[in-house]
Amino acid sequence: MEIELKLALHPRHISRILDASLLRKIKPQRQHLRSIYFDTDTFQLKQRGIALRIRRIGKKRWIQTLKAEAQSTGTLTYRPEWEAVVKNDTHPDFTVLSKEAIDLLAGIELEQVAPVFVTEFKRTTWFLKNADNQVEIALDTGAITANDLQQEVCEVEFELKSGPAEFLFDLAEQLLQQVPLFVEPQSKAARGYLLVGANTIKPIKASPILFHADQSITDIYCCIIATALKQLLANMPGYFRHIDNPEYLHQIRVALRRIRSGLALLQSTKQPIAIPWNKSLRKIMQELNEARDWDVFEHEILPDLSKKITSIPGHEPIQQATLTAIHDIAIKIRQRTHKKLHHVEFTALILAIERHLIALPSHAEIMAKEHIQQWAAKILEDRWQALHQCCQSLTTQTAPERHQARIAAKKMRYAADTLFSLFNCKNPQRFTKMLADLQDELGYTNDRRVSSRLLQQLAQKIGPVAFDLGRLSGVLEIETLQREHKPSDAWRSLSRMKLFWRTT
Repeated sequence: MEIELKLALHPRHISRILDASLLRKIKPQRQHLRSIYFDTDTFQLKQRGIALRIRRIGKKRWIQTLKAEAQSTGTLTYRPEWEAVVKNDTHPDFTVLSKEAIDLLAGIELEQVAPVFVTEFKRTTWFLKNADNQVEIALDTGAITANDLQQEVCEVEFELKSGPAEFLFDLAEQLLQQVPLFVEPQSKAARGYLLVGANTIKPIKASPILFHADQSITDIYCCIIATALKQLLANMPGYFRHIDNPEYLHQIRVALRRIRSGLALLQSTKQPIAIPWNKSLRKIMQELNEARDWDVFEHEILPDLSKKITSIPGHEPIQQATLTAIHDIAIKIRQRTHKKLHHVEFTALILAIERHLIALPSHAEIMAKEHIQQWAAKILEDRWQALHQCCQSLTTQTAPERHQARIAAKKMRYAADTLFSLFNCKNPQRFTKMLADLQDELGYTNDRRVSSRLLQQLAQKIGPVAFDLGRLSGVLEIETLQREHKPSDAWRSLSRMKLFWRTT
């Protein structure tokens, strides 16, 4: 079983890792490694989560490695692997594999297995030992090559040889204090498959989670956090590569909110646990808000506004200079957000969350004493009462009050979506769909008020387009006032529903 933690760094910072105090007194070993990854022409191995490579070490030594599908929550990866010395790197030798490994390949056309892509890099390794804890730290610098395409590799791997996984985090956190490491969710194999077109990058939505009543609160909590963390990191490669696609940032923020929702569930137990990284989590969420606000305005609100202005008799279309100014500021904010997700503070947050998940099972006995359905029902009831209170007299509420109602609807939806499987709920989608409709209804006016504020800020910076920005703000204000004073169809329908946690 391979247990490793992987982070990346920019090549310009290689000298900093070589001079880090953690590694300075350890004599490193250096190797030149060339690996050929194999698969069928239909990528059957990749579809099963299997990586098969032959690595040349030096000039006359070849190591064949087969890795099974990885289990990962973030930077930490667990995966079975089988290694064996082979004669060359022209074709895999399946006769050296164990029965367990061969069983993984059942049904795959092994005669069709052929080279797919190559990784070639220089590896500098340090071996660290502390009592029974042993870890190998490797710095890899080189490239992945597929056909005529190439992608740079510059990353640090912490591989556990013996001892608990927490020791990996100890070392990673020490190194992070001196080297600006950042999160790289994709393995070399995944990036290689991306180069050959076998992998595609697309926004990843939250995965449904099903629980049962004999699970502990710890089990539920860990699953919520781990699933959200997986969604968060799965969207980062797409966010870095496709700056114009707002859906990646949206899903990153959804994942962060689900982590916070999980924390809220944990704090609702009789013996809540202190979360030292909660403040950092709130900070990164706040820092991502501005980019999301501009995304919503540019991609969702602006096209509709432009059409409405054009449809008004005597009104000219919005100038191209105005549209360009809006696009430029949105891109600038996104680029700033990119830097934040590459910053050591974000890396430290991810490491802290993963360490927390590993350490948490020690609290399981305390947390499991509460009856799971009673605990879940109380959370749902409390959030329902908070939502009910917020949604009284929506047509006369102020903008901040409607904003609080939207937040209450969001919290209610996350809790219902997470906990419904603990109850005999035949159609939970209907309830969560109504909550989503209420969120959208309240979000409509909130998004337009936020957009109006953004336009006012932009007008102060860019005078030549201020008139157009004022026109947009005027239409936004009219739309917002008209919608705020309409009765809420979504809340009327939702408030009449039979609540599933009250019927068990």
